[in-house]
Amino acid sequence: LGLDCRGGDNGQLDETGLEYSVEAQVDTDTDEFDENMKQEENTRAPTTPPHILMEKAKRFGEILQNSVIQRRLPPGSMDGLKRNFQLLSTQSKQFIKQSRKGGSMLNSVLQTQSNKAWDFLAPGFLGGLSLWPSRKFAMTFPIIFLLSLVGSSVGFHLFLYFISIGYGLAIFVPSFISLAAYNLVGRGHIPFLTNVYTGMVLLWSIRLTLYLWYREYIGWPQLHEKIVEVDQKTKMSAKVFFWISLSLIYSTMVMPCIYRLQDAIRSEGRVAPWGPVGFLGILIQMIGLGMETVADAQKSEFKSIPGNRNAWCHTPGLWSFSTHPNYLGEELFWIGTYLGGMGCYRNIHQWAIASLGILFISVVIKGAISSLGTRHLRKYSHIEEFREFRKTHRLWGPVPERWRISIQPVSQAEQKESEPVDGQVLEPAEHESKSESAS
Repeated sequence: LGLDCRGGDNGQLDETGLEYSVEAQVDTDTDEFDENMKQEENTRAPTTPPHILMEKAKRFGEILQNSVIQRRLPPGSMDGLKRNFQLLSTQSKQFIKQSRKGGSMLNSVLQTQSNKAWDFLAPGFLGGLSLWPSRKFAMTFPIIFLLSLVGSSVGFHLFLYFISIGYGLAIFVPSFISLAAYNLVGRGHIPFLTNVYTGMVLLWSIRLTLYLWYREYIGWPQLHEKIVEVDQKTKMSAKVFFWISLSLIYSTMVMPCIYRLQDAIRSEGRVAPWGPVGFLGILIQMIGLGMETVADAQKSEFKSIPGNRNAWCHTPGLWSFSTHPNYLGEELFWIGTYLGGMGCYRNIHQWAIASLGILFISVVIKGAISSLGTRHLRKYSHIEEFREFRKTHRLWGPVPERWRISIQPVSQAEQKESEPVDGQVLEPAEHESKSESAS
């Protein structure tokens, strides 16, 4: 048996993967075998020492095993290796059987060394065969959609959860499972930056879910009562429609991360470059997450002060820079997520899916801001400071002089419609405005 593994220097594989050659010469005729043995003894031709054969077999097995672990075998290699493994095993048995007939001392040497050789070869082959299916592992869009359905199904408990707590869970479930699954299959070969990029989405979903839960059940219990009231007026058909349609959109928002993870595990070490756009995307992600977190914290602190629950939030900090800094942070975060995955969009379908996600969240945020702006005008337009701020600021911050518009106070009748009645809390939850926009 001659085993030869051709790769890079020092047994390392080159970029083309593993090239191997297994050759076995079998003499099926016993007489011809005996004649060859006699000629070899007469000429005393040098033969391959058993320990050299063992070293080559050991080296082949180790390189193969390392290649399988590192996922550097090219697609289709396992099928060929499996066939050669079976052929080599069969031919070696035939070779040893015929050597017994020849009565040569080579019999015991070959049998002993062959058994030892397979001890080294078997782990590589069997390990490769067992790990081979993982090379085709992929979290496809239908799988991500199903995971989003699981996360957002909390909306069947309370309808507005489809666009609040269910929104966060619909992002959390697929991002967490994908991050864990790809790192498990990749065995540490997912690039650090890819894990950071996807981890930011996971962190965003955790923060949003915990914040909304805290606000509803601890910081603002009256809001929970209003959400329950809305749920009682909602039909099951509307819940099913929102559940499916919103989960479909939520899954498109996560797909840029999935494309990054998928590229890392299938590229065999040659991941798509991040480039300036990719690095910019991660930076925008971080800025957006930080801005949204700080804005929510500042608003919660302001609203917790007695008498401020229905007051206009204009605290020093981000709320003096933007009309809706929390929405601005969310918009920036998803823009960064979209940009971060650009280097991995391989075809028109992936571009369409990722673009649909960023388009949807942009439209929803725009609609929510418009709805909140109208309500704020009815409630706070009698405040001169509010009118001046709305004149000079927009979502993205201060605006130039030529883009400023005058804000007029609304009529007394419209103001009375917005005043609390019998202790009712009329300030709309921001995710309720999202619900109207999504509708």
